[in-house]
Parts: sequence; C-alpha cells; structure tokens
Amino acid sequence: METYKSEEIFLLKLGEIVLKGLNRRRFEDKLTANVSRRLHRYGRFRVYSRQSTVYVEPLEESCDLETPGWLSRPFLASWV
Repeated sequence: METYKSEEIFLLKLGEIVLKGLNRRRFEDKLTANVSRRLHRYGRFRVYSRQSTVYVEPLEESCDLETPGWLSRPFLASWV
C-alpha cells in the first residue's frame, strides 16, 4: 500500500486558549480529540498538537478539503 503525502495542512491556532500549568496537556488532548471527531465524516486525518497549534493533515487523497463546514463551528477555528 502506497503512503499518501498531502501538500496541504491546516493549522489551528489556539490563541486565547493557551494555558499555563499542569492541566494544559489535558485541555490540548481534549481539543485534538474533538477536532478528530468532527473531521471523521470528511475522511482520515492526522490531528496533533505542538507549541499551542493544532495540525490537521489529510491521510488520504479522498479527504474532503473543499467543505469549509468542518471549520466553521464556534470555538473550533476562526478565519484570518
């Protein structure tokens, strides 16, 4: 099976959600789990968090990248 390598990636900046303290990781883990759950119907994506940014990478060529509905939910992402 050939590995799909997308040239597209979505960066979700956390902005004001950035936390300091021992529970920060728990909140970031919950956010990435929520993003993964919402993206499930649009295809397979790799969702991970690094330095207060959530990265979303498509894992298949068939992922629906043209449907902005998955990014339009409140508290999920904001367009700049």
